[in-house]
Amino acid sequence: VNINSIDSLAIDALNVKIPVPQIAVVGDQNSGKSSLLESISGIHFPKGSGSVTKCPTMISLRSSTINSNWTASITLPDRINGSGKVDSFSRTVTSIGDLEVAWTDAMATMTARSKLQSSFSTECIHISVSSPELCDLTIVDLPGTQAVDNLLEGFLRQPDTIFLAAFPANQDMSTVDVLERVQRFDPSGLRTLGVVTQPDLLPRGSEEAVLQVLGNVRKPLALGYVLVSSPGPQEEEEAYFSGHQVWGSLPRDRRGSRALLLLLARLLFRGLSSAGPHLRRALQQGVSRTDLALSGLPSLLPPAEQSGWLLLLLARFGLTLRQAAAGDS
Repeated sequence: VNINSIDSLAIDALNVKIPVPQIAVVGDQNSGKSSLLESISGIHFPKGSGSVTKCPTMISLRSSTINSNWTASITLPDRINGSGKVDSFSRTVTSIGDLEVAWTDAMATMTARSKLQSSFSTECIHISVSSPELCDLTIVDLPGTQAVDNLLEGFLRQPDTIFLAAFPANQDMSTVDVLERVQRFDPSGLRTLGVVTQPDLLPRGSEEAVLQVLGNVRKPLALGYVLVSSPGPQEEEEAYFSGHQVWGSLPRDRRGSRALLLLLARLLFRGLSSAGPHLRRALQQGVSRTDLALSGLPSLLPPAEQSGWLLLLLARFGLTLRQAAAGDS
């Protein structure tokens, strides 16, 4: 299964029930979710009071050839505006700073389109990043709100959607809100991966409760948990974990952004490997439904007869208007 083709289907899957393997990132405010995504993707998320996520953002990371340059593109779905013209947004950039500017502009465009100052949208911002240092991975950043959960319920309930649930290490481990939120869609915890963030906020000597979660003893999940630190070079993050009296005892594949990235890539690849038959069946059913709907439409008239048919429709419409004006039924 081609991962770029999957991306095209995945955007539709947010609103249509297509069984596309995806990784949905969820987390409440101050959960460290943005920092986590920055560590995974290497890009900077917009900052400021107007940058709160109010629509899904799909981030596609692609590995390119060794000597190629870092590039990124950002697009919004096409819209028909009030003048009947296509309203489109698409930019390609070659630096992280330019991507931040384009991303802010895209969010402003989305706000203007849907008047999102106080509501949320299921329209998806799509960001594609290509670099020799990346591995192939696609993640969907979801706003941390119950309202969006309701809008995207069909997408969240798909058995091919993997949840990446982020929460800070200093949160009360007896009540992790984001895990309870995800449990609504994954009650058995079979497709949820927990990510504990910001371990530096935890006071020394209070790591035991977090260790029990990371060890899958408390709040066990089938995919387990990974501990990540603040964004920065992976070498610095690994040095922090290795030199820590407690976190240094964690397995290497359960600590650090690099370990998380490799685990996510494996999970997505496993999902893609088994997705072929399900995708083919879903697409065939969609084609059949479309063919059935099209079969109910009248056959297309020859070009020579189309103008005459249009004049007839206009004449009928004019008659209906005259009857309405005269009060006739």
